[in-house]
Amino acid sequence: MVYVGVGWAMARLPRLLHKRAAPADPLLGWLSFDGMGFHDGYFRYRHLGVLPEPREWLRHYECRAFDQGLGRSLWFIAGASPARAISIISVALESRRADLWSGLGLAAAYAGGTDRAGLELLSEAAGSYWPMLAQGVAFAATARHDADNMTDDTTLASAVVCRAKPAELARLSALALKRAAAALAGDRRYEHWRRELQSSLARSGVVT
Repeated sequence: MVYVGVGWAMARLPRLLHKRAAPADPLLGWLSFDGMGFHDGYFRYRHLGVLPEPREWLRHYECRAFDQGLGRSLWFIAGASPARAISIISVALESRRADLWSGLGLAAAYAGGTDRAGLELLSEAAGSYWPMLAQGVAFAATARHDADNMTDDTTLASAVVCRAKPAELARLSALALKRAAAALAGDRRYEHWRRELQSSLARSGVVT
């Protein structure tokens, strides 16, 4: 949460100060760019009426992390309406949708605000992006499980989207992180963690 908050601050700071503000953590530092994406989605979408592009000075994976945060913001922009969130993603470029679905899944599970039917609609609409949606839900479940602040909304999202309990998703997330850390060093571990978790969910049959 602190890293995401730094991203909100970065979105308001002059570009020259970004390198000083961005966390150096090679694993979670990417969440600062996620936070920037959430900020721009939440505050600029209403103004522009279209999904904002990553800031022009962002490079490589920074743009993808931005879109993951942008996906989270869609849940709030849509007022926790799955149908509206789906309609916004549907007009995004194909190359951006995987990260948008991941962020949307995290926000829907963490913040809640919909019912079983709404979560089923999200799962169905995700189509080939189900692993990304489920990975976002798993990240939300992991965050709440590890912080010991589980909610009924997160438990429901875990059951409907992933067909699992939050504790099981936290376990799969921890194993995926362990595999990512063993395989890679440096700033590629975060994306490897996400991909390992997506693959793990699909292989285990949690996501069908």
